Amino acid sequence: MANAWAGDGTYVLPARKVEPYRLWFEYLKLACRDSEIKVDKKLYESWGDFEKLSFDEWWGPNWRELFAVETGVRVMERDEALGGSETAIAIRVPLSLDANTAIHELRELLHEHGIGNREAPRVKGKFALTEGSVQGFEKRMNTARCMLRLYGYWLKHEKAGRRVVGGAAAFEGNAEDARRMISRYIRKARKIAENVGSGEFPGTYQAPVPV
Repeated sequence: MANAWAGDGTYVLPARKVEPYRLWFEYLKLACRDSEIKVDKKLYESWGDFEKLSFDEWWGPNWRELFAVETGVRVMERDEALGGSETAIAIRVPLSLDANTAIHELRELLHEHGIGNREAPRVKGKFALTEGSVQGFEKRMNTARCMLRLYGYWLKHEKAGRRVVGGAAAFEGNAEDARRMISRYIRKARKIAENVGSGEFPGTYQAPVPV
C-alpha cells in the first residue's frame, strides 16, 4: 500500500496518506503488550482481531469503516437518513424543477447554511487523528517510527530484565548522549501508547511515563 494513497474516490482518508493510520495500528499492538498501559478493548472492538494480523492484512477490510469519510456530493439512497450530522445537510430537489431555478435556489440555500465556512465542523471518521498535534506529528513520522521500533525492542528485552544494548550507532555524539536520547524516545513512545489505549492518536506525548 503506497503511503501517498488517499482513498478510492468515494471514500477518502482525512490525512490523505496511510502512514499515520499504520502507526496508530502498530502503537496499539505494542500498547496491548505493555502490562503497564491500559487499553480500552471495548473501544477497539470494531478493529477486529488486529493483534493477530499484519497491518496489510487488516487494512483492506477496515479502513473505510474506521477512518475514511465520504468525499464530494452524492445522491442519498431512498431509505437513507441523515441523522444528527453537523457536517452535512440534506436538501430535497424536485426533479421537475427547472434546472436554472434549482441551481439558483440551491446556491442560496447553501450560503444560508454556511457552506465554505472555515469554522464549520469538519467531517471525521469513526476514529480520527487528534487535532492540534497532528500537523506537527505528520512532519515527524520518521521520528515516530524510530520511537516505535525502540519501544518494541524495549518491551522485548528491557521488560524481560535485560539491558537494552545497541542502537547508539543510530545517533551522533557520545554513548551517554545516545542513551539519554533512546530513553527519551521510549518515554515518548509509551506516552503515545497510553494515548492510544484510550482511543487517541497521537495526542500529546511530551509528559513522561517512567521507563
